[in-house]
Amino acid sequence: MSDASNATLIECAWEVCNKVGGIYQVIRSKAPKMVERWGRRYTLLGPCPQGGPPLEFEARRPSGRMATAIKHLADKGIVVHHGEWLVSGAPRVLLVDQVVDAKRLGEIKYDLWQQHGIDCRSGDWALDKAVWFSDCTRRLIAAAQEEPASADPRVLAHFPDWLGTPATPRPRRRKGPAAPRVT
Repeated sequence: MSDASNATLIECAWEVCNKVGGIYQVIRSKAPKMVERWGRRYTLLGPCPQGGPPLEFEARRPSGRMATAIKHLADKGIVVHHGEWLVSGAPRVLLVDQVVDAKRLGEIKYDLWQQHGIDCRSGDWALDKAVWFSDCTRRLIAAAQEEPASADPRVLAHFPDWLGTPATPRPRRRKGPAAPRVT
């Protein structure tokens, strides 16, 4: 693996600031070491709960590539909250609003089926939210990689649960610098 000393690491999980299962505890407990190792280049990305950001989230003004990525999504009608998770290590967090655009969701599902053979037509609300979140994740990662002022355009993405993984087929098909490597 190449040197990642200047790359950005985005960890994408449904349970960032959202205690619903075991991944929450895993992410929370490793946050101090991840922040120690990666500093401000480590960012957690999760969905924003329906009532707005949770109590353990403190809003902060974004800067650098994250500010650019958040603005890019805002221009597309997607709201992303930037702040810190109020746990040990105080990692940077991005929370994506879960206001699903039905037309866009249909396009995303069609693309997943047509291009990758992934059938998401069930209409199940949990699947719909996961597909929406994963597409927002994909867009945010792509926007972060396009930040021209960054010293290193590489963005590494880690998905510790299945809810963000539908974000991986589309960039992989492109085979460009944003293409994920599966090992």
